[in-house]
Amino acid sequence: MSALAWRRWREPLLVAVALTGEVIIFLLVTLLVDRPRPPVRHLDQAPPTSSFPSGHTAAAIVMYGALAVLASERARSAAVKGLFIALAVAVPVLVGLARLYRGMHFTSDVLGGALLGVSWLLVSVRGVRLGVLHDQLAGDAAGARPPGRRTTVRHG
Repeated sequence: MSALAWRRWREPLLVAVALTGEVIIFLLVTLLVDRPRPPVRHLDQAPPTSSFPSGHTAAAIVMYGALAVLASERARSAAVKGLFIALAVAVPVLVGLARLYRGMHFTSDVLGGALLGVSWLLVSVRGVRLGVLHDQLAGDAAGARPPGRRTTVRHG
């Protein structure tokens, strides 16, 4: 809805691509690895997927990381930027610790989920930024750039 209301597509696209891709990669890896859950008492019912990697950890990194990227690009306040960056670090760490505490994962599962999340987030951010750059270059080449539209693209 925000993409239609603001006539912006990049922000919701980043979140959608990042989360969808993470889920697909996670499911494929769990099918290939098929690692059993730790042989400890579980505090809740185990999902039907493999223990490796931690999908909760990966999803937390992707979701909060995407929000931090967007906040760091859009927010004017340093406090708001700092808050989103802090959440992007703290929430995945707490999720990973909670998954260990609840007996759902080995430490290597959580670290694997973190690697998956960070890697896919970087790929997603880069891909969406390349798409924006492509659109801007195509618009500039066709002379279709509306007045006042930014022509600079952040790289990172």
